[in-house]
Amino acid sequence: MSYPRNPKGEEICRMLMEMRPQKMIASQLRVQPSLIRTQSDRLGLIRIGLTREERLWLADKRGIDRKLVP
Repeated sequence: MSYPRNPKGEEICRMLMEMRPQKMIASQLRVQPSLIRTQSDRLGLIRIGLTREERLWLADKRGIDRKLVP
């Protein structure tokens, strides 16, 4: 039996693809970090450290505004 999808799941996925920090996602959506990790695993995302230049390059490739990149 599969579980129903979390109603905030799509919003979490969108924020993950925008490279938002997990703490920001948890505080804005008021969800548990385990739910964020579950969505991240479902998308196949892995956490790696990036330099600022690498984050800007990824943001450009994804079409994300540079001022949203930390």
